[in-house]
Amino acid sequence: MEIYQVGGSVRDEMLGHKPIDKDWVVVGSSPEEMEAKGFIPIGKDFPVFLHPTSNEEYALARTEKKIAEGYKGFKFYCSPDITLEEDLIRRDLTINSIAKDSNGKIIDPCNGSKDIAKKIFRNTSDAFNEDPLRAIRVARFSSYKKLHDFKISNSLYGAIEEIVSKDELNTLSAERVFAESQKAMQNQYPSNFFENIIRLNLKDPWFKNLEKVPFLNAKSVNHKWLQLELGNDFKITKILPASTKLQSEIKVFMNLIEISNCNEHDTLTKKILELHPERHLELIKGLQNEFDSTLKVKKIEKIIENYMHIDFKDLSKLSHDEIIKAKISRVSRMLNEL
Repeated sequence: MEIYQVGGSVRDEMLGHKPIDKDWVVVGSSPEEMEAKGFIPIGKDFPVFLHPTSNEEYALARTEKKIAEGYKGFKFYCSPDITLEEDLIRRDLTINSIAKDSNGKIIDPCNGSKDIAKKIFRNTSDAFNEDPLRAIRVARFSSYKKLHDFKISNSLYGAIEEIVSKDELNTLSAERVFAESQKAMQNQYPSNFFENIIRLNLKDPWFKNLEKVPFLNAKSVNHKWLQLELGNDFKITKILPASTKLQSEIKVFMNLIEISNCNEHDTLTKKILELHPERHLELIKGLQNEFDSTLKVKKIEKIIENYMHIDFKDLSKLSHDEIIKAKISRVSRMLNEL
């Protein structure tokens, strides 16, 4: 059994960054031996194990063969006879196809270290275009601070063009694409991800409403999504499955924008009741701070402050329709008094 550190963690160390997580590949072993040594099996499609103390992932060296469409359409082969080099050359990019042994020796059959030095994303082999998710991942890699200024090689452009031409992106799940997008939003250069989605013709079908990429510099991930939605008429997450929390924030943000721009009395009354300020006070404050140039903050603050002084407690014994009418009347009166 031989164990090697592989992939992104080796790449990051070569770039001068301390890796957050380390991945390992095990050559010359079997699932039975791994379990006998205390490793915990977690892999569904191929043998991956958690180290009993460090909790880091250890995968048996493997090769793969495309047998169906999509990023799940692979058959994996694991055997003690599979070499480290065979495992490395099946990976996506040359910069991710590097290993390091226990003595610190670098094993680099695809010359990934040269591409790291030149700041180039290059596909490891022609097999890149067999997995459509890899095209989305290339766009995501550009959102990392350590990789944001890497250029895409001609061969990689060609591989991505082939994925697009075969409509392989349609085989991806919306949830998987959103997960990749969410990871990009968590990085320092999320705008790069969406710019590359456009540049690499990866819009259809999951980003077909993406037309503009604003500078995504909000402090929270959800606020970055709101920046993106604001620049694209709130159409992005109509296709991508946003979390319940993000959907709620989008709804509140859209409501605040409507309140900011509304001067018609009855419509404004309706929008205030739809907002439910009593449920979303902290969220509203956060949105006002982040989007003060978009929202009419003073107008909203005045409305919210006065709304919170309205007493609705005596309405509890009324019917639903009577409660609605009473709330409309009281909010309307509040607006008249502003």
